[in-house]
Amino acid sequence: MSLNWIPLESNPDVLNSFIENLGVTTDWKFVDVYGFDDESIQFIPSPTVVSIILLYPLSEVEDGIPVGDSSPVTDKDVYFMKQTIGNACGAMAILHAVANNTNTVTFTEDSSLKKFIDKTKDLSPYDKADLLVNSTEINNTHHDCAQTGQTVAPDPTSHVDCHFIALVQVNGVLYEMDGRKQGPVAHGPSSADTFVSDAIKVCRKYVDKNPQCLRFTAVALCKDPF
Repeated sequence: MSLNWIPLESNPDVLNSFIENLGVTTDWKFVDVYGFDDESIQFIPSPTVVSIILLYPLSEVEDGIPVGDSSPVTDKDVYFMKQTIGNACGAMAILHAVANNTNTVTFTEDSSLKKFIDKTKDLSPYDKADLLVNSTEINNTHHDCAQTGQTVAPDPTSHVDCHFIALVQVNGVLYEMDGRKQGPVAHGPSSADTFVSDAIKVCRKYVDKNPQCLRFTAVALCKDPF
């Protein structure tokens, strides 16, 4: 990966600034997921959640025991993009979260993100990635938002030891979207009604591979509950 971005902080304010500046209407927000236990997930506004983004620590344990196998995209409604930009996994997760829910998430009239999704939806995963590299607006928005977190923004070339993935439901199937893989990972049947509980089960599988680690965090993309 010759191009590197400043990594995004797993902070709803940062992620919301990113999507708002790219033209997602302000009634759609990322909110914290406070835990993966049954009690904590009661606080997730389930009826309107369309994606859960998980941040997990990269390690030999995480990479050595995959939660599932990736496969070529067979459903034309599934939007999948390869990650070819270093430290861009946060942006990739956001793009996958939004692009696989354009029938639900709403956009401003001149949304640059919606234009990008429409322009790239029928392209191959690598061709999508090429257009992302050349998208000045998304590049600039990411650069600005990556410097607004609560911690000092690292150098773009810094090694990052955590990774974002997005979980979405498309046409009754739960998918894990990870731009490092060759395709989406299908985790079985799901629905709008069961999506949150289904997605949390996948998150728990990641936690169970490294139960002593406390560095797992997640956010949910939903219609603003407030």
